[in-house]
Amino acid sequence: MQHRLPDGTWEPIVDMNRSKVWVVVDEIALPVMSLPFLYQAYQLLGRADKVAVLKNWLEDRKRRSPKALLHNYSAMSWPDD
Repeated sequence: MQHRLPDGTWEPIVDMNRSKVWVVVDEIALPVMSLPFLYQAYQLLGRADKVAVLKNWLEDRKRRSPKALLHNYSAMSWPDD
């Protein structure tokens, strides 16, 4: 994955495997991108709507249990592009 920078150049290619995490839902392991990685990527893309959702979720995660985190993450819906 690469992002085009405001000056027209491209950032270095990102190794997506370094930001991949595994989430188990109904006994199925699914590869997903880490939320901190997505937060940074959406900032670079100027996606303020998704940045706000992720920022709020990441700030609230300290107050939640791991079980609640997984439930909330699996139920999260994203605005259509």
